[in-house]
Amino acid sequence: MSSKQDMYNSAMSGMQGDMRGSKQDMYNMGKKRQEEIVEYGQDEESELDVSDDSDDSDTIGTQTSDEEDTSWIMWFCALKGNELFCEVEESYIDDDFNLQGLAAHAPGPYYEEALKLILDEENVNDHMLTEEQHEEIETYAEQLYGMIHARYILTTRGLEAMRAKFNAEKCHFGTCPRVYCGGQRCLPMGVSDTVRTAMVQLYCPKCRDTYSPTRSRQKCIDGAYFGTTFPHLFLMHFDGKYDKNNKPLVEIPTPDDRPYEPKVFGFKVHPSARSGSNRSIRTIQREREEKAEQAKRQRAIEASKSKEANKAAAAGDADRREGGERKDKQQAQPL
Repeated sequence: MSSKQDMYNSAMSGMQGDMRGSKQDMYNMGKKRQEEIVEYGQDEESELDVSDDSDDSDTIGTQTSDEEDTSWIMWFCALKGNELFCEVEESYIDDDFNLQGLAAHAPGPYYEEALKLILDEENVNDHMLTEEQHEEIETYAEQLYGMIHARYILTTRGLEAMRAKFNAEKCHFGTCPRVYCGGQRCLPMGVSDTVRTAMVQLYCPKCRDTYSPTRSRQKCIDGAYFGTTFPHLFLMHFDGKYDKNNKPLVEIPTPDDRPYEPKVFGFKVHPSARSGSNRSIRTIQREREEKAEQAKRQRAIEASKSKEANKAAAAGDADRREGGERKDKQQAQPL
């Protein structure tokens, strides 16, 4: 009996030893594998960091080169809120004839400096200007460009540039908020040709009305930068013109200025109805009685006038008869 017990105990201790050994081996193998994975991940991350750094350096270099290649006009038109502007050709600005009298319409102390800034020309006296003067020149350059833009978009090239923005997949000028216009594309315009008079408006060629831009940045743009003539000249210029595929260059809609018809539960509201009023039934009845009384008085006045006219006519007839009788008697007497 004891021999069997001894054999059982020895067998169990051997199995426990083997299990402890196998667990230790599995633990050691797992730890080693984990260390290998960590080392591999660190190497991979280092490679990724290097590649990312190289990509960043390439991106920074590309951005720097793009910034160097970007002109002031391109930079200004790419600003948020300036989607209404098109890029004016530098050759147009270089021609003094196109800028004739512009200094009087857009007065400023830094006309030449602002013009050089727009054309990316070097200013010899740039180092002598203070930071505040630089800011004034930049502000004036934006105003000067706006006035040049108002003239440029009335030329053939300017109209073509604005047509490209009007026909873009997503119209740069916005759409009409009116229900019956169905999202008709609008054109920017000003209600005055003088700066600092009114902000830009959007003209809808379908309902022929103007609206304020929906974007807050565009609401701050001066309307003189587009002028009062542009939208109407734009529609006249492209009316009846087609491309090579016989498609109209600009989709000009048929005017539709019908008013919106208010309805209540599907029924049209009569014009005499007062929206939102609290008139009682007694008030309505009193108004009807007043109208009836006024009509009655008017009929009485007309009847009295007619009666007087009849009396006057009868008196005239009697006078004529008496005159005729006297004349007959005089003729009947012997001489």
